[in-house]
Amino acid sequence: MTTASLVPITRVVMNQKYRTLPRRANSVPRPVDGAHQSTPAKVSHSILLLGSDYAISWGVRTHALALPGHLARELPTRTGVGADIDVLSTAGMGMGDVETLVSDRDLQQYDAVVVLTGVGDAFTLAPTDRWESRVRGLIATLRSEMTPAAPILLVGTEAPSHVKICRTREDGLTDQWAHTLNALSSRICDDTPGAFYTEPTPVPATALDPVDLIRFKSPAAHRAWAASIARQLNVILDRPRPISAEKAEQPQDVSQRLTALNRLGILYTAPEARFTRVVRRARDLFGTEGAAFSLITDRHQWNKAMVGFDLSEVSIQESFCATTVQSGRPFVVEDAWADPRITFDTFVRFYAGFPIMAPDGTRVGALCVFDANPRSASTIDVGYLEELAAEIGRELAESPTVPTPAVA
Repeated sequence: MTTASLVPITRVVMNQKYRTLPRRANSVPRPVDGAHQSTPAKVSHSILLLGSDYAISWGVRTHALALPGHLARELPTRTGVGADIDVLSTAGMGMGDVETLVSDRDLQQYDAVVVLTGVGDAFTLAPTDRWESRVRGLIATLRSEMTPAAPILLVGTEAPSHVKICRTREDGLTDQWAHTLNALSSRICDDTPGAFYTEPTPVPATALDPVDLIRFKSPAAHRAWAASIARQLNVILDRPRPISAEKAEQPQDVSQRLTALNRLGILYTAPEARFTRVVRRARDLFGTEGAAFSLITDRHQWNKAMVGFDLSEVSIQESFCATTVQSGRPFVVEDAWADPRITFDTFVRFYAGFPIMAPDGTRVGALCVFDANPRSASTIDVGYLEELAAEIGRELAESPTVPTPAVA
């Protein structure tokens, strides 16, 4: 353990190392789309994510799979209302820099502000007195600009050893420093009305796989942080209306799905390059014979986009995608001929699908890849399949289909 007398020397060394991190960070995937994410409803909570760290959405190419997208979906399952998520973030910033992000922002529009920052301050061993001054100053600034009832949620600093580009030792000095800063932040929030502290969320074991080494942070890690933040916001937001987890996981009503499909105006319309492009990418990425973007009505699975096969429609009784949509979770079948869940005759033996949501959060279809031969589930990275499904969902939200008149 580094003694207190060596902290100033170590601080100089770590500051020098910190200047090299931007070069490593340039190789880390980040979203290329707009940061705003939402689950629309007649009544919604408006939330601002502020700072760096997980707010940057490292590791994925779309915000739908990063913290903003997952929070926009997680929060409504607890509050019973919609969610609009905005993000203000800059890589490498410390607590002292956060105020600059909100200098020209109208904070009156937000029901809560979530602050995520600190890995850089822990890595460089920021002096605790300076950290306390900056945290108190930020909270004071936010409080003066926000509505009186809107809470501030300060998320604790993640251990630098968990951030791959930092390359620090687990439970080493920088991790200990993060614990010290978190304890200080917690104490500040305890004695500051309207400010709340929550511990950083451990990355789930499901996210610690070989793919995570490439992606930096997988969708599962972002989902875990979103769930933790949503739980805290549900407690501190004004007049929350919680929905039980059991209810959130129940199959959705068919009429709800049909209403969402009618609103989209997408059923039985001509093929579109924006969807076919994503479907083709899914087939090529996973090396399957076919792939499709399918919509589920009360009677049929209708394929808006398909590559590898020419099949426009199947009955819902013979639809893998109908099961995917009903479950709300990824659905993988290694060999349909040997799987007791599949009770109908089919030429498809391998299937992997992920639900696609309309802009209002209703599950309306699925993105799937499939083969006429059995395959192991290990050949499919569900995180990538989810990312492509989210891309189609984003297309539905940002550029709705205009129905094409039938040709006589």
